[in-house]
Amino acid sequence: MKPCWIAIISLSISLRLSADDWETIALGTDEPAVGVRIEAVEPGSVAENLRLEPGDFIHQIGEQQIRGFGKRDPRQEEVIFFVRKGGFTESAVVPAGKLGFRSSYVFKPWLEYFRGGIGRQDTTWDDEVVAALEAMHDDPEAAEQSWAAAREKGYPEDELDAFVRAYLSWRKGDLIPVQETFDKVFQEFEVLPAVYATRLEDFAFFSHNTSVLRKLKALDPDSALVSDAYLEAWDLMEVQDPAPVHLLRLAADLRGEDQIETVSAPPDMKRDYLPQFLEKKGLGAPPGHFNNPTFELPPGLEDFHFSMTFSAHCTGYHERWGSLIRVLLVDSERDSSSLPPGKTLVDVGIGDSQSVGPHVAVKGGHVRDTRAFPEPELNLPLVIKGEGMVRKPRNGAFPRHQMDVVKVGKEIAAYVNGICYLHLPVDERPNRMVMTVHICGMAMRAEKIHLWELEP
Repeated sequence: MKPCWIAIISLSISLRLSADDWETIALGTDEPAVGVRIEAVEPGSVAENLRLEPGDFIHQIGEQQIRGFGKRDPRQEEVIFFVRKGGFTESAVVPAGKLGFRSSYVFKPWLEYFRGGIGRQDTTWDDEVVAALEAMHDDPEAAEQSWAAAREKGYPEDELDAFVRAYLSWRKGDLIPVQETFDKVFQEFEVLPAVYATRLEDFAFFSHNTSVLRKLKALDPDSALVSDAYLEAWDLMEVQDPAPVHLLRLAADLRGEDQIETVSAPPDMKRDYLPQFLEKKGLGAPPGHFNNPTFELPPGLEDFHFSMTFSAHCTGYHERWGSLIRVLLVDSERDSSSLPPGKTLVDVGIGDSQSVGPHVAVKGGHVRDTRAFPEPELNLPLVIKGEGMVRKPRNGAFPRHQMDVVKVGKEIAAYVNGICYLHLPVDERPNRMVMTVHICGMAMRAEKIHLWELEP
């Protein structure tokens, strides 16, 4: 029988490590603070030939210090740097082609803290600092309390303090002090630590701060995830960074009439799922297939707020694609010769896959680059027909999620559950905007759907 490469997902309980435990790992191993952790290795693959096993880490490819899931070019031979579980860095030259492993993203700034790479270490506040760094992604309120305790014990206003405050602002859905944080970190380091550079780049994407993105690209062109295509598009659009603004909150103040009942599918749609979608009935698609309710935005609608609240679960994985519920906004009259290039204004989705796990995926700014942000807290159940519940939702109920897309003037932003994952420049007047809710390998039931026009 041919072995199945779909992972069987199980729940496990991991014991919380103390600050002393993390210090032992930090000083006794090369476990990376930023990288990818191997979860499974495909039989007969290059990864298996390298004797890579679950629990090992990859943290560098060529000159690229891995940010996110990296961007290895499978068409060429490269040197990869990896760490055996509980061990030290090794390297190997790998041929062109697929490495053949499933991985999860690693972001553990507390390891870099104990190695003296960031912040100010002191036994007086080590426990509180580590507790804050561990919790700031999934439990920002607890992290804020731990960080306040560290400050009360004398932790200084240094670059780590600025970084933690920026991180907490993002996770709480507030404006992120990107420029101030970048300046504070840049004053401290000639070469930015990867744990700072990777999130500073993300924060700039979440805040329409293209100047910081350009600076990060110039400081480390091999590792930066901002592409030349992004920079070229912004140059053509003569982009200037606007004053910091929270578009989702601004949209609430500018909200006019709800236009969702006036939309209709484009005439060239082969199958129209829009009525079922607007009636808030369930929609789903098995792995490798898709449903796509699509509608044109009303002519003359320049600024708007699209909002969708829904429950969802994953129906399995396809061997080539993950499972995703996406909201795409395109300028349908653009073609390949348009300047700036590309039709996609914004693309935001939540989903699950063998390689990333539960995640938020975004792209936009007239280019094709997609960025994935691992988010275990999405709590996506996995249900495979005929096999029962493989991964149950916490608390027994399917989670509710909300996606928002807001366009105001030359800015567009995408939010998932109130947290911004993309805020980038767009044309002020796209030619013909078409929105699609793309469902692949998942099932959903919409509860609320709105398309508010925003008044000046």
